[in-house]
Amino acid sequence: MRCALMVMLISGCTRAIPLVGSDADLGVDGSIGQDASGNDALPCGQDPSADVHNCGSCGHDCTAELGSSAICKSGQCSSTTCKDSEVVCSGKCVDLKNDARNCGDCGNRCSQECVEGKCVSAPPKIDLLFMIDNSRSMAPKQERLRAMFPAIMKDLNGRNAAVSYHIGVVTSDLAAGPLTSMGGGSAPSGTSGCRMNGGVRGDGARLVNVGAAADPSCKRINGANYIDFDALHPANSNLPNGQDLTTTFDCMASVGETGCGMEHQLEAVYQALGPNAPSDNAGFLRNQALLVVVFVTDEDDCSAPDNTDLYAQDGYTLADGKKAFDELGYYHSFRCTEWGIKCNGKKVPRDQMMAMSGCQPLTQAEGGKLYDVDRYIDFFTQSTGVKSKPNQVVLASIAGPADQVETLFTSCDRQSGAYSVSQACHSPAQLNDNQCMANGAPNQMCSVVLQHACQPDDATRFGDPAVRISKVVRSLSSNSVEASICDDDNSTFVSSLGRTISSNVGQ
Repeated sequence: MRCALMVMLISGCTRAIPLVGSDADLGVDGSIGQDASGNDALPCGQDPSADVHNCGSCGHDCTAELGSSAICKSGQCSSTTCKDSEVVCSGKCVDLKNDARNCGDCGNRCSQECVEGKCVSAPPKIDLLFMIDNSRSMAPKQERLRAMFPAIMKDLNGRNAAVSYHIGVVTSDLAAGPLTSMGGGSAPSGTSGCRMNGGVRGDGARLVNVGAAADPSCKRINGANYIDFDALHPANSNLPNGQDLTTTFDCMASVGETGCGMEHQLEAVYQALGPNAPSDNAGFLRNQALLVVVFVTDEDDCSAPDNTDLYAQDGYTLADGKKAFDELGYYHSFRCTEWGIKCNGKKVPRDQMMAMSGCQPLTQAEGGKLYDVDRYIDFFTQSTGVKSKPNQVVLASIAGPADQVETLFTSCDRQSGAYSVSQACHSPAQLNDNQCMANGAPNQMCSVVLQHACQPDDATRFGDPAVRISKVVRSLSSNSVEASICDDDNSTFVSSLGRTISSNVGQ
């Protein structure tokens, strides 16, 4: 019934009399009016702010949705299981003050951020991806990264008052092609992790939820393989119950060192973020976020196409009829150097000991067997790549200095610490002896290796020259940060990274 009030003076009293047919509408649709005392009331005579059977409007029965736990709170259905600040929207407890899908009222969606029940512009967003080398020798470097992480976050939070973070980890392990497990007997020590696993290349560029070497007490991240951390509202983050941000990153970044020694640092990031990224990585990249990629590795990139013969074991017969050992050198990561970079315009020789300069990535047109680095430079810098603008990407590396390249002969048995010239080496002719790794066991025959580019007193901290990685990182010019993996003090890297990020976030 449509009705209104006409005020009449009767014997000095004011009386409200309902009239039928007026434009005023007092309750057929459940709207709120006032009683004779001026208090809010529904036409059904109930308090809309508290009546569980008429919550906000006549007939809106919270118990129909929520059962016996239902309560009416400020005209919104809630539950005794919700926090004091929460109400129920679509069956879930939400805080109308900060839920972007229910901002101020159930179903009121914000395109960006909800603050105190109002839609506002979103705070800066950062998608932070760590590419962590998980090959042999990386455990102490991973430990240093985990120890550095709180300082990185403290610096970023100090520069950006409110930032939403996605934090992910991907490893360098994409195995080493289909020929790794064919021919030549047993694989050399440390390379068994390079074999294909049921058609999947190593870790498959999937984001890591809990690392392979994580403490058994580590809990899995909720609902994703990355951390979704809200610095404005930490309670809205997806951290496991009872596990803080630092501990959760520690669990993610403990990736171990059983991965392939033919590292695919660049390709792992490309596949993790590219158009054919694993479904496990869905949601990590956000259109409005600044992408920051940090490479942490002690060797250079060795990314090659799936059909490469570069990783064929020594005894495998290649398409030209030659044995892999004779054509490519013995099965060792030096193949990545010989077929991946050039110095002074020439391929790096396997039969000379020498220090070199002017080293650059070797292209496939020049005889290289790795992916051209332009594949990755374009991915990070072109509008057709991972972001529409170059200033939406920051690249950083903690790796070996790229400008110190030297080869020498040594035993096939790679030892910790700096290499030294082997006393067993008398002539380059010995390099052609394919018994160097007889039956998978190293002997004292000679092989050519790449000398470490840096080696502090601590023998566990060394780094080989990262020529290819450095070329890609530096392609972003002012949006790039580099540090040596041998540095004792990481404070300069932390501040440089924070400064570079803060000057680009929100662009």
